Amino acid sequence: MGRLHANPALWAMVPALLAGLYRAVRRQIAAERVDCVHAHWLLPQGVVQASLAGRTGAPGFIVTSHGGDMMLADRPLVREAYRRVLKRADAVTIVSPAIGDDITRLDPSFDRSRLRVIPMGVDLARFERRRRGGTTAGDGTIRVLFAGRLTEKKGVSVLLEALADEALSSRPVQLWIAGEGPERGALEGVVRDRQLGRRVHFFGAVPHGRLEELYAACDIFCAPSVVCRNGDRDGMPTVLTEAAAAGLPLVATDVGGISLMVVPERTGLLVPPRDGHALACALARLARDSELRARLGEGARAHVQAFSWHAIADRYAEAIDAVVERRVRSA
Repeated sequence: MGRLHANPALWAMVPALLAGLYRAVRRQIAAERVDCVHAHWLLPQGVVQASLAGRTGAPGFIVTSHGGDMMLADRPLVREAYRRVLKRADAVTIVSPAIGDDITRLDPSFDRSRLRVIPMGVDLARFERRRRGGTTAGDGTIRVLFAGRLTEKKGVSVLLEALADEALSSRPVQLWIAGEGPERGALEGVVRDRQLGRRVHFFGAVPHGRLEELYAACDIFCAPSVVCRNGDRDGMPTVLTEAAAAGLPLVATDVGGISLMVVPERTGLLVPPRDGHALACALARLARDSELRARLGEGARAHVQAFSWHAIADRYAEAIDAVVERRVRSA
């Protein structure tokens, strides 16, 4: 979605993508007994499945919006295509409530009672860690972890601003950044300019096995997400559920569906987006209060049980069963 928004010339490739996907999905449905199709993203999968849904004997289908597809909703042709998808889908799921507002703006006539909010799930057992007393660093340093692609919407530049803020600059805090992306060079430049080199460590792209180790080695998890100039934003980052499963207290911005996971004073602290000082104050509060870190970490571990793969799978199974049953009754 970001590439299409940034480079309109790439739209020339979209018709071939849609045609190829249409043929592939049509062959798959014909070859197997399919009762329901789950299409992720309104474009391209939702558009393709909405076209197939008009065929006699087509299976029911559910479409899920993850939020990024809304970046293109201001384009008239895309908006009309999205409305067609929403009309033809037997069920619509979204990963955060904020996407429901986007859909209502897209199509004011859409019945919001049709929406199911089903966030992304996590394999809790993979990220559980041993409880530790105090900090994970033997010298009392507080380690703050960020994990994700280094893009504008992740807000890492704001996190670096917070690290240099006077509310946090004098505290023994290190920032660990796990991830790769187009903003890495610029972020490394900020680290040099702000003389943060001894307090910031870039790990680059990290395999999942290594990421589990980073969660276990840190004291706080931070997701400083922002809304981009082009409207792109996070839905509900899966890394928040992973960090919560690891028992980390969470500090994040109130963007998209983040508040589903970050419940103020229960699982973590929420601050306004793009407010480096507020972010610094929240991190400083946790850095100096080990009891608060422990309490919020335990709260996060308890809260994330509702986001386990089993719990989320059950919710999707319920949605799929409802679609299939309606199709059987109407046959």
